[in-house]
Amino acid sequence: MARRAPEGHWVLDLGKYLDLAKRDVRWDQLKGNVAYPARRDVLVTTTHPGDSNSAGVYAWLALHQLGGGAQALDEVVKLFTDQGGLERSTEDPFEKYLTQGLNYTPLVLVYESQFVEAALAGTLPRNATLMYTAPTTPSTHTVVAFDGAGDKVGDLLVRDPQLLQLAAEHGFRTDEATAASVLARVPGAGPALPLKLTGIVPAPPAEVVDSSSRRSTSASGNEHDGHEPRMAVNPKRTSVRRFLALTLGLALLASACDSSPNPTASPQASEGPFKKGSGTLRVLAGSELQDLAPVLGEVKAATGVTVKLTEIGTLDGIEKVAAGTAVREQDAIWFSSNRYLELHPEASGRIDVSTKVANSPVVLGLRASKAKELGWDQHRPTWSEIAEAAGSGRFTYGMTNPAASNSGYSALVGVAAALAGTGRALTSAEITTLTPRLQPFFAGQSLSSGSSGWLADAYVQRQSGGAPVDGLVNYESVLLSLNAGGELKEPLTVVYPADGVVTADYPLTLLSGASEQARTNYTAVADFLRRASTQRKIMETTFRRPAVPGIELTKSFGPTDGALVELPFPARYGDATALVTGFGDTMRKPARTIYVLDVSGSMKGARMKGLQTALLGLSGTDNSLSGELTRFNGREQVIMLPFSTTPSAPRQFDLPVENRKPVTNQISGYVRGLAAKGDTAIYDALTQALELAKKLDAADPKRFTSIVLLTDGERTVGPKLPAFKTYHAKLPAKIKTIPIFTLLFGESNVGEMTEVSKISGGRSFDARSGSLAGVFKQIRGYQ
Repeated sequence: MARRAPEGHWVLDLGKYLDLAKRDVRWDQLKGNVAYPARRDVLVTTTHPGDSNSAGVYAWLALHQLGGGAQALDEVVKLFTDQGGLERSTEDPFEKYLTQGLNYTPLVLVYESQFVEAALAGTLPRNATLMYTAPTTPSTHTVVAFDGAGDKVGDLLVRDPQLLQLAAEHGFRTDEATAASVLARVPGAGPALPLKLTGIVPAPPAEVVDSSSRRSTSASGNEHDGHEPRMAVNPKRTSVRRFLALTLGLALLASACDSSPNPTASPQASEGPFKKGSGTLRVLAGSELQDLAPVLGEVKAATGVTVKLTEIGTLDGIEKVAAGTAVREQDAIWFSSNRYLELHPEASGRIDVSTKVANSPVVLGLRASKAKELGWDQHRPTWSEIAEAAGSGRFTYGMTNPAASNSGYSALVGVAAALAGTGRALTSAEITTLTPRLQPFFAGQSLSSGSSGWLADAYVQRQSGGAPVDGLVNYESVLLSLNAGGELKEPLTVVYPADGVVTADYPLTLLSGASEQARTNYTAVADFLRRASTQRKIMETTFRRPAVPGIELTKSFGPTDGALVELPFPARYGDATALVTGFGDTMRKPARTIYVLDVSGSMKGARMKGLQTALLGLSGTDNSLSGELTRFNGREQVIMLPFSTTPSAPRQFDLPVENRKPVTNQISGYVRGLAAKGDTAIYDALTQALELAKKLDAADPKRFTSIVLLTDGERTVGPKLPAFKTYHAKLPAKIKTIPIFTLLFGESNVGEMTEVSKISGGRSFDARSGSLAGVFKQIRGYQ
């Protein structure tokens, strides 16, 4: 597949490569491969053909090699969909290659200029080299001048020796003499990079690239039109000069034992003047970014821009962006990952440029004694070994809900992709067959959460209770921060699964339609965050890995052997969503939720209607994305316990895996029948709920049990809070740790509701302003 050209550089035989890709050959199936024996398909990592010229040209080269036609186009589409979720700009995968090395990918499609520039800067991974596809085609940068001044600029770019030399230093092929002086100094592809290229095919017509891009775009679940808008040009008023040639190549890591990023060439100490803006950059952000507050506090002094973060759950944020409402109040978004968002069919055109700020893989952290007991302090287990141990009860762990948090979803993607063992992105058809293998892994989960930060706090709190958890599946940064925080009774051993992980890359992303001032502010903030000094501070204070090359990792980071394979993310929106719904309905430990509902007289009117609307939404009337992913799940046990002067008799509903409609109709009928009257016996109702939970758990202990308390006022009859706390303290350890989630609503007593949630390991949610239905959906992430 790879060979040396007579001139000494490496060449990839595209025909042989396409044959391997068609047959789904994996790296671990290549005879004699010890450099990268990963269970991943032999595939070149590319960008999305609907967003990136390099991927569009790559698609054309493959189609040309295969001879064209419908069957050939299907094979080309497969080259992209099998990779999984794709980046939008060629810069992004190459930068991940520079910072993560072989862990990210052994083969990445880049322009020759990118490789040359990185080589001259000393930021290439050790033993990186360059291969040229055979056939290949150059990509030419063109200047279109609209007036005389523009024509002069074009002439300078074509003829000025200094500008030609500068362009060559950045890897562009200008005139032969200048290019030769630069290429001769580049380490990499054999003795030297080729001065002249052979095996060139003509560049594809624009309509051919557009056609193949649209087909690949549609197949990967992103429904935008597959090409950027073209500028109308009047040929009588313009002049055209083609002055910079680029060539596609493959950056290749030749050796697994020395494939780490190169730390010896640190970025220059002088980082230049800060870019400037003014006013405020409004950013819709995930709650896990709270630890970046000290870094963001320095932005204003450096750039003149105040960064204002508005926290939101990942799922709710995606909905706002996809609906086009986010840009009304925000300038940018900042989640731990944009992968799911970019697959959403309504997200096209909603997001603009993005800047990767840091990296953090989702891994397993175990109490040091438990890791030693399992032998994982010396041996890196596979996800299959982890699932078997969890399923047999050898350890317990906490993880966020995949429907609410990226860390939980990344863990779900990672373990599912690893257990599938196909070496490519998962499809909906494969998810059902995987369920029996995934269920043992989730059987070990004993703590859930809607956010990574709250999960870490709950883990710490459980240490002092009677039902501690053995570990966490979370971002590496969260686990290392816990170890450094001094609150743990026993440190966590970070376990890096041998067959791979899914990594968050924290892209700060400008929203389409943001003002010009917002764009200026965004550019200044992104520049500040990407400076080497800032990147080091982020690494040292938040334990996230740098997003820029040339920064050496501290000793906190693992694994010791350096190998951390990146697993594929789903390529289609439908596949990504099916994985989440499958988790709730068939994979996870089934839930038991007891809804303790205030139906006293003060709930009459709009309050009762709001409660009914929220519960009806969970029963299936909410057809939004968040409604679909937060509805009552298959195998779930839903119990309604209304109360006023006294608690009413509880009503239990057991949802089947399939054909849930009859049961959800029963829930809907019950909810519509709720009526408000009487006083408010809060603690009588909570006591009855816990007694019921104790009874149900004794009969069916393999469930996640939680209690949701909604009240719009203070207790007016029955026991008071001190009596309830005395009762709660005497409960069995397992029942005592059943989380009680309280909703602050109406005139409810904030102090008491906060105390109730705190002693139970739950959380209070504020529903006094905004949508009650939205808060009920938010709580679903913790159940």
